[in-house]
Amino acid sequence: MDFTVEFIESKLKEGSSSWNLWTQSLIKELSTIKTYSKKPLRNTPIQQFSLKIAELPRLEFENRYFFGFNFSRIKWNHLDCKNTTFKNCNFSKSDLTSAIFNHCVFENCNFEKSNLINSNLNFTEFNNCNFNNCNLSKSEQFLTVFESCTMLNASLMWSRLIGTKISNSSICNSKIFGASIWDLKLYNSITRDLIISKRNEPEIKIDNIEIAQFIYLLLNNQKLRDVITTLTSKIILILGRFTEERLKILESIKESLTYEGFVPILFTFEPSPNRDLTETIQLLANISKLVIADISDPKSIPQELSHIIQTIPSLPIQPIIVFGQREYSMFEHWTRYSWVRPIFEYRNENHLKNEIKHLVK
Repeated sequence: MDFTVEFIESKLKEGSSSWNLWTQSLIKELSTIKTYSKKPLRNTPIQQFSLKIAELPRLEFENRYFFGFNFSRIKWNHLDCKNTTFKNCNFSKSDLTSAIFNHCVFENCNFEKSNLINSNLNFTEFNNCNFNNCNLSKSEQFLTVFESCTMLNASLMWSRLIGTKISNSSICNSKIFGASIWDLKLYNSITRDLIISKRNEPEIKIDNIEIAQFIYLLLNNQKLRDVITTLTSKIILILGRFTEERLKILESIKESLTYEGFVPILFTFEPSPNRDLTETIQLLANISKLVIADISDPKSIPQELSHIIQTIPSLPIQPIIVFGQREYSMFEHWTRYSWVRPIFEYRNENHLKNEIKHLVK
């Protein structure tokens, strides 16, 4: 049966009670439908059948409010909603392929076993919604908010999550292969057994949605693995005080290391606005083969070294100091750690350059 836009709008305006009675009558009509097939259906899994009770024409909702509507098992043709609120509505087993929900709000709604393939969910909020067994493949989720939602056995394959916020929610045993995830904001949520492999491939599961793309590339891109191996075997972090006299020495170390085939990082740039100086230096230390620390005329380096030495025991520390100076008083404590090498005293720039090969062994 074909339904016109006018007919559907009139039914919606009658309210949720009238609408729900009407959809219930459609379900009863379904029970009289006979199924014809050229193939026997005896061994076909019944969950693959999702008979729709109605196929609706293209509808556009703007600045609307829906409370308590049962939209279950309905096929929507390119539904377009803007600034619309749905509260206590049931979309289970519905077909919302290519639907547009922009600047909408969903509260206590059920999307279990629904189809949201290629849907546009930008700027939309979902509060206490059920997405179990829901297909969100190829969906757009720009600045979308999920608060207290559940996604069990769902699919986010090839979807785009940009600036998406997920709070007090759970995403478990769901497919995320091909998902593009940028600037995800994850708060007090559970992500577990996320499947990053393709269909018909052995399942590879991880528990961190934020690094899913990286792990997949790491497993399947030999060039990326080679780059990471190369970087961690060649990066040397140079720390010291950046007065004019000391910076000249540090630049000399950097030049010599480059000549020897290493990738020196001299920390003279501004730290990220999203993290403090010590955190930024520690991130660089985590990908380094060695730290060369000039403890001559120390200022901030005692704090920097204290974090690195205590948290990264696999990272060798090579302290250096200009001849005639003594290390700062607290440094004696760090000499007890096996990964902190003996202090090398250099007389001048040329002396240091000539010994650089021995320092990085």
